[in-house]
Amino acid sequence: MKRTIFLLLAILFPTAVHASGLQPVKQDGISYVSGGVGIEERAEMKEMHRDFNLFMTFARKSGAYLSDVKVSVSGEGRKFETVTEGPFLFASLPAGKYKIRAESDGSSQTRTVTLGRASEVFYWK
Repeated sequence: MKRTIFLLLAILFPTAVHASGLQPVKQDGISYVSGGVGIEERAEMKEMHRDFNLFMTFARKSGAYLSDVKVSVSGEGRKFETVTEGPFLFASLPAGKYKIRAESDGSSQTRTVTLGRASEVFYWK
């Protein structure tokens, strides 16, 4: 019986059954979400993509994804800091110029982006 109910829910509401439970966080009026570990979580983040305008990916030059990256985004009188819970970090910020600082393995990188919409990939050795 439980299996039948699960299959029925999976057919009618596929994201409800497979969702990993990623929830955007608000900090200083900025909404962001981090994750992307596993196929289901990546799919969920892809569905959330339209709600954000800054997209960051963190990986090694070998192509292996990174998590636990310390990230600070500041500009336009706003700032948020987080530690990533996966290789992707999406944020929703007002248009303007922002400084992004990302740190992993004791090494940091800094980028400046101008929003509208921007996508940045950070690589470490």
